[in-house]
Amino acid sequence: MAIGGVSGWCAGIVFSKVGKTAASALAGSLLMFQIAQHQGYIKVNWSKVNKDLEKAKKKLDKHSEKEVHWFIEETKNVVQEYKFLVTGFVGGFLIGIAMC
Repeated sequence: MAIGGVSGWCAGIVFSKVGKTAASALAGSLLMFQIAQHQGYIKVNWSKVNKDLEKAKKKLDKHSEKEVHWFIEETKNVVQEYKFLVTGFVGGFLIGIAMC
């Protein structure tokens, strides 16, 4: 349980730091994109974007159904087999996130 707790704590701290950085970078990029589009530097064909998004969504729905079921079953098996390690990891992870 201690190994799970320490590794979860480390992962929580790293996740928190990287998550904040990634979120800031993504938000900044989206803001710059919106400003560039509004100023006329970039022209976006929104009907094509929406059409491509719908196509991608249908493809994802079609292919992900089996894999999601498999992933859930594997996760249940791991949690049942390593209860104490998983419990320690989750606790440590939450503490690590709370510390940053």
